[in-house]
Amino acid sequence: MLIPLHSDWPAQVTGVTSPRGPRTAAGPEPGPGRAARDVPVAGGGVVGVPTAHRAARAGAGRTGWLGTARAQAGARHPNGSDVRTYCEGGPPVTGRLEKSPDEVVRRLIIEPGLERDLAHHFEYFLDVNTAHLVMLVEAGIVDAGTAAKIQAATDEMRQAGPRALRIDPALEDLYFNIEANLMARVGAETGGKLHTARSRNDMLATVARLRLRSELVEVCHQLLTLRRRLLALAAEHVETVITGYTHLQAAEPITVGHYLSAALHTLQRDHARLRACLADVNSSPLGSGALASTTFDIDRSVTAELLGFETVMGNSLDGVASRDYMADVLGALAILTNNLGRFAQDLYVWASGEFNLVEVDSSIAVTSSIMPQKKNPVTLEHIKAKAAHLQACWISCLGALKSSGYSHSRESSVESLRFVWDGVAEGRVAVELFEHTVTSLTFNTELAGERAAADFSSVTELANELVRHHGLPFRTAHHIVGAVVADCLASGRTARDIDPDVIAAASLRVLGHPIDVSPELVARSLAPLNNVAGRTAEGGPAPREVHRQLSRLSHVLDEDEAHLSSVVAARRQAAESLRARAAALAAGRVHDDRTRA
Repeated sequence: MLIPLHSDWPAQVTGVTSPRGPRTAAGPEPGPGRAARDVPVAGGGVVGVPTAHRAARAGAGRTGWLGTARAQAGARHPNGSDVRTYCEGGPPVTGRLEKSPDEVVRRLIIEPGLERDLAHHFEYFLDVNTAHLVMLVEAGIVDAGTAAKIQAATDEMRQAGPRALRIDPALEDLYFNIEANLMARVGAETGGKLHTARSRNDMLATVARLRLRSELVEVCHQLLTLRRRLLALAAEHVETVITGYTHLQAAEPITVGHYLSAALHTLQRDHARLRACLADVNSSPLGSGALASTTFDIDRSVTAELLGFETVMGNSLDGVASRDYMADVLGALAILTNNLGRFAQDLYVWASGEFNLVEVDSSIAVTSSIMPQKKNPVTLEHIKAKAAHLQACWISCLGALKSSGYSHSRESSVESLRFVWDGVAEGRVAVELFEHTVTSLTFNTELAGERAAADFSSVTELANELVRHHGLPFRTAHHIVGAVVADCLASGRTARDIDPDVIAAASLRVLGHPIDVSPELVARSLAPLNNVAGRTAEGGPAPREVHRQLSRLSHVLDEDEAHLSSVVAARRQAAESLRARAAALAAGRVHDDRTRA
């Protein structure tokens, strides 16, 4: 085993069984009070990470640990082949350059990239290799015997996992390291044929889309779960009256169900954006080559089908240059987390002692080290902050792309992606935290109803009744009711204390004569539930109308769930087909119905 390139290697690759497999290693670098992790080192045995790191660097100065890694990479493979078969006597990957990447380039660019790719992209690279190999054989470009050797070696590498690869930073990146390991198993003559009719450029573009597609499916699944949870909660509270606020001041009565319906409509739009992103991502760039496709007679539809893509990208330059889909995804997630943050802010305020409209479960709260009374709803704080992280990741991606030419470059293919995966991860955390938080909420329905009856949020309907029954212009009625509210507040009364006498006194000041209203009209207009029940216009909070909203939301949710299930099923079918075709290759067979005459 090689000594890790950096001390956080185990947290990135130990226990990785697939691009999304479990990570069983410890977390961040040991600090005070945290035990060092154990890391395998060349020659057997284990040492703590800091010790291993220092040992690797000792002896040859600053580049000592790089020398150790390269020496390991240059060791002979168990079958007797040299990992760097085509590297001797010059730079490892080309005859064009006279020197290998120096220590600074390796330390600051190559090694961090290798670590990230090994942790997350190893199996994607192997899938692309297999799909491409199937196509080469079926196109008559590579013979079945050669393909059998290549696929058998690829299967060996997949089974051994990323930690079994012999890594040489001088080979620039994971692609060249995988190729070198392949050649060590089957020889340069055989292994070198795999890269026929493709470029690292279209490979990297394909791997990026494969991973992002997987991530998007997960985000969409989590968002569907959240929407289903909110739909059930809204149905429980269609008649639970609560004050609606504008400017954080009591505005008009609504219901909890109506509020959650608003959240559901918002999240439905968020899902529509992510669904559009998923459709855009799910198009194959493989076969685009460096930028101008290839003169070999390839069939791009074969690799697209085997990798589960719905379509083939229509322009080879666009295939390797495009990263706008990454910005689209981050933008959609930034908007999603912004929306979640706004709803989280409402819940945060409602959970305060001053409002006390909702209670979060103790299992998602934390306390204070000094103040015994504290019950802090910290999940809501984290949700609100995630939006800032997504915005930063989005701007980073756009900024890296801003001045890059429309072709392949490290700006577009590497630097623009630097925080994409962090952003996607933060988006997933925000969605899961929000779903977990709303599951734990308890609404203080009795207090909410009492507040709505007392806080003047119903008085707009009193003004409406003056218009209906006295033929007043609404602006005049607005002035009268505003005077009623001012009188009550000045005398320490609430909306419950409004009666015909208060209205008569206010109308006398505004109109010059009193208005006579019945106690029944006052009570009817100010009762919060009656007030809400009358708001039957489409989109309003009347229980019957909210039920209609929830029914439509449920219908769209059903359709979104069915669509995502079809995407997952198509990916599963493609993966099974890829495995079957790989097995056929390894056995020296060509898939009959795809063989060309």
